Amino acid sequence: MGLIKLMGRDSGFIAMKASLAHQGVDFCLVPENPYELNGPNGLYAQVYQKVKTQGYAVVVVAEGAETGLINPAERFTKDADKDGSGNTKLEDIGLVLKDKIVKVIKEKYDFTVNLKYLDPTYLIRSPPANAADTVMCAKLA
Repeated sequence: MGLIKLMGRDSGFIAMKASLAHQGVDFCLVPENPYELNGPNGLYAQVYQKVKTQGYAVVVVAEGAETGLINPAERFTKDADKDGSGNTKLEDIGLVLKDKIVKVIKEKYDFTVNLKYLDPTYLIRSPPANAADTVMCAKLA
């Protein structure tokens, strides 16, 4: 199974558009779309079913997707610290889900999931601009 965390603290458009562009993504968690982790329709049950039937599952999660959780008891961030800009400091949802998905599926379904986690944030931000980006920036300037 693959778990990819993408940028998007308050908006999941990057995760959503990447998921639509790839067409191999099974689940996309964004802050704007309510979801649950536990229960018969929760992420854990859905991932288990997908891996069991398809043989794999790909989950893309926006870094702020925790705010989309329906049940406040499922939240990872328990401490409401603020950063310098006044935003709530959220737990790293990618790292938390990486451990929780494997643990919950093992405990609940007695099924082992081999999960690969990818956080390409700095790889996305660090490459030099290509020709199209340079032209667009020049026009906007």
